[in-house]
Amino acid sequence: MVQWRKENPLASALDEEQAVGTILQGFVVHHFYLSRLEALRRQRPFSSRYAWRVRGKAVTLWYPVEIPTNIFREWLNDQPAGPDEDLNELRDRVQATIDAHFYLYRLVPVDELADQLAAVVDHSRSTEDVPSLLARVVAMEKANHIDKLRPAIRSLGKKTLEQLILRIFGDLADETFEDSAIAKDFGLSKSTFSRFAGSQWRQKQTGEEGDAIPDLWRNTAKAIVSDTVFLEAAQEANVSSVIDRMLNSDTEKES
Repeated sequence: MVQWRKENPLASALDEEQAVGTILQGFVVHHFYLSRLEALRRQRPFSSRYAWRVRGKAVTLWYPVEIPTNIFREWLNDQPAGPDEDLNELRDRVQATIDAHFYLYRLVPVDELADQLAAVVDHSRSTEDVPSLLARVVAMEKANHIDKLRPAIRSLGKKTLEQLILRIFGDLADETFEDSAIAKDFGLSKSTFSRFAGSQWRQKQTGEEGDAIPDLWRNTAKAIVSDTVFLEAAQEANVSSVIDRMLNSDTEKES
């Protein structure tokens, strides 16, 4: 308060009391904010905190540690933020979108963390959720680079493109994948879908396979080899040789 008294030499005792109250209130609010961040950190033990800069201020968001920061940042940059939108409302809205779009793990109460830790660690090392996570990573990567895709695929727009890729991976996981059905549902011609994510490329002759591999599977192969969790899952699923063939064909075309 010494500095305050110097700046307000004519202030009354009541003014000083009000100033003290304001300072203490700010102190409490600040520590409540820090406590809230700590509580959220404990609720989200496998999350990363990200400071999103909006209009010169930091908006704190949480996202799964499995998602590479650059991919999350690219996704976040595409989220709408109105010039007059309240930052607290913006934070809550975007965090709700993140929770719905990215999260694989449920929130664990703080008093259960010790009991849950071993099970969660084992779960994080398993490959049970890898297909779902891989689908989301590939979907985001393709949507963020939609300008590099073929015109017919670009015309879908980012959101529909993400839905298309998640549908493809979902149908593969459920063993209900049908090229023509998906193409019809998304308004694509059979030839367009075949070039993007067709399922018949492995039946091509070896000499033609480099040209026959659809775009989505090339990108999926690159995503797999760039992450140890995905790579281990591929090895356990005995598809490493297929991935190697994809990447080798790319290398041969570029050389």
